[in-house]
Amino acid sequence: DFQILDGGADPKQMEVLLVAAKREMLMAHANMIREAGLNPCVLDVESFAIQNAISVNYDFSPEEVVALVVVGSELTNINIIPNGAPLYTQDLSVGGVNFVEAVQRRFNLSQAEAEAAVHGEEQVEFDLNAVVSEIGEEIAAGIDRSVMYIQNEDSHELSRILVTGGGVRIPGLIQFLGQRHQAVVEVADPLRRVRFDPAIFGGARPEDVAPSLTVGLGLALRKGDDR
Repeated sequence: DFQILDGGADPKQMEVLLVAAKREMLMAHANMIREAGLNPCVLDVESFAIQNAISVNYDFSPEEVVALVVVGSELTNINIIPNGAPLYTQDLSVGGVNFVEAVQRRFNLSQAEAEAAVHGEEQVEFDLNAVVSEIGEEIAAGIDRSVMYIQNEDSHELSRILVTGGGVRIPGLIQFLGQRHQAVVEVADPLRRVRFDPAIFGGARPEDVAPSLTVGLGLALRKGDDR
């Protein structure tokens, strides 16, 4: 599919956003939804859903270049957005599971113990900084590659990094990225301007759950007649 972003003054030139996906993959997702008794009306790209959720909750100045970084269980998605339009996106094969495996190996823990440590669910007597620096560097390097791309395309510099996804709970990760990059790094809150009933979280703090809801909220904000 495609969307014209800017027709420009020259009728023979325009900025176009192009998205391509394998039909088999789309049908597999749609059929899974139908088997659950639902009718799929919009199939979205994950990075677009993320941007949709964040754009509703944050205001960006026209000159800002923002990196949306979603640290999931197995993948990290990086979406570079200058002037409010997506320019470059990539997926990294690194996520929370890599931190868990590294903690298991380094401290000889069970998977359950390593997951509790990585998710910040309990206090640990050992230092996670070495693991966070080791695995976090893979994420930081991915951000660097994305920044190099936009610097080749434009003179803008990266001004802000918003991190979301379950990985924001990893102790020290946000601080590591903040020290590693010369930009403001903060946890993105997809519920910042969204009205909700706190009871739906079953006693959990909304601010703890929110980062894991970014993709779902971005999809929910779409309408059936959206293009």
